[in-house]
Amino acid sequence: MKYRPEVDGLRALAILSVLIFHLGYKGLPGGFAGVDVFFVISGYLITKVIWDNVAAGTFSYQAFWERRVRRLFPALFVVYVFCLVAGPFLLLPDDLGETGLAVVIQAFLSTNVLFWRTVSAGYFGDPPEIRPLLHTWSLSVEEQFYLFFPMLLAMGRRKGVALVAGFSFAASLMLSTKSPVFAFFMLPCRAWELLLGSMTAALGRPKSSQFTDLLGLGMILYFMLTANQYDPWPGYRALLPCVGTATLLWGMTEGSLVGRFFSTRPVIFVGLMSYSLYLWHWPLIAFAQYTQFELPSGAQALIVALTFLLSYLSLRLVETPFRTRKLLASRSSLFQAFFAANLFLMALGLATYRYSLDRWTVESLHLRCPKKNATLALEIKADKVPPLIGDVRTPPSFVLWGDSHAMSIAPALDAAGRRLHLSGYQATLSGTPPLLPSRQKVLETILKEQKIDYVFMAGYWETYTKQDEKDRLVKTIAFLRAKGVTPVLVLDIPNYSFDVPRRLSTDSLYSRPDSKGVSLQENRGFQRWLVELAKGCLVMEPASYLAGPDGVCRLKIGDSSLYRDSHHLSPFGGNYVTPMFLDFFESNK
Repeated sequence: MKYRPEVDGLRALAILSVLIFHLGYKGLPGGFAGVDVFFVISGYLITKVIWDNVAAGTFSYQAFWERRVRRLFPALFVVYVFCLVAGPFLLLPDDLGETGLAVVIQAFLSTNVLFWRTVSAGYFGDPPEIRPLLHTWSLSVEEQFYLFFPMLLAMGRRKGVALVAGFSFAASLMLSTKSPVFAFFMLPCRAWELLLGSMTAALGRPKSSQFTDLLGLGMILYFMLTANQYDPWPGYRALLPCVGTATLLWGMTEGSLVGRFFSTRPVIFVGLMSYSLYLWHWPLIAFAQYTQFELPSGAQALIVALTFLLSYLSLRLVETPFRTRKLLASRSSLFQAFFAANLFLMALGLATYRYSLDRWTVESLHLRCPKKNATLALEIKADKVPPLIGDVRTPPSFVLWGDSHAMSIAPALDAAGRRLHLSGYQATLSGTPPLLPSRQKVLETILKEQKIDYVFMAGYWETYTKQDEKDRLVKTIAFLRAKGVTPVLVLDIPNYSFDVPRRLSTDSLYSRPDSKGVSLQENRGFQRWLVELAKGCLVMEPASYLAGPDGVCRLKIGDSSLYRDSHHLSPFGGNYVTPMFLDFFESNK
């Protein structure tokens, strides 16, 4: 295959966009699509290489994978060893354990599967700095793809390429909304991007490419400058950067306006380093954010400089010697070293967590590990009569109704009920808001058979803001009032973008000042819309019981975290707001 320097320049655009995005610059909200640009480029180049070899009668599966190992594994091995050596000094035990597991899983080309199963809130939801190897998911997707793709091309099944691409794109459209974490990490929803590059390789080159080059580049840049990372992905939104990349690969030449820019020596230099830049940038950013959380501009500049330095050394001392056969020249010696290195990584990954626990202070581990309350984390199906909490020897007089946020305050209501000799029903189910028609039949039965005074409605309110849900809230309040019951709207506690116990634990570990929560006034501002809808309702505010004398909501009391993640109270936190219910019942006798 004839070398195309402008394609290396396009790689530079892809890696720089990813680097800028991961550094947190808001001016490039769609920079994450650089990975999708890489996928299309990879499909294009690999297809060209395979077709050239098939046409010359020299294609072999062993030779293909020899090239893949030489190209990818040596630099990846160095980064894995770096993460396993640095991790015990920087990561908390559970995060370190997952890092070690990721290294073990990589031997089976399946880190994307691991992250699909462990990244509960999606790539953009969980705190990314807890996973210094999170970026390796894309390498697993590529290698899984290349397990079967060369055989498809070698057999001349070009129509099959289009068919598989169509099925993959359809799966991406459907699952990006229904199963977004699966769609993001897994090959069935990503294969069409690599196959788009493959199909582009089959097209003839246009005579003039100025317009198509500008169009393709414009599509990529427009998406990167205007995208919203919280939209379903990949799905149809990925068409813009992917088709833009395919358009450039199809038409761009060294002589075109865009091609001349991408063929300049500085741009090509960055493109040649793009693989090492991709490998090194994220562990450095992740480890720095793990210890600092918010990186000042000086620290960001240092990370960028260190990333380029390590990537240059990786290119010169690791990538190039293996790719040019200056090291392990024979195929057999390469494969033997490859398998031995994988066994070494697996052993090191398994051993990493076992020998790390002595690194941590008792306080940092205690703050990191608040558990669910095993007795009151009750998942009660909507058609079942819920159990009683409080002093169950007395007739029930209240209902706690809501989702997992209602569960997290159940210990407080239970403790208040025991102290005041009151009991009530705990009707809680994760992800289910206290809004009709949910539980309507059960509620009607309870209200008919028991003298219920109060229904406490608690939920993860910031996720129930659609107009339909707001209308249901108004109808629910009216329904309860019509039944002679006083509805009590329990406002939500402050919700954070970070895992509170993890942050508190690393604050302790690195002797940083304690992280602060939001102010009580700020939390009230977030929920003003909710109070405005709650006419005819009593309103309770757990956050006011978390706030200190300065009006700032606390994250911990002593060495105990009030939260168990970013938005649920821990068992300790749930009990800590018991005075809220004591005060409520006292003032509403």
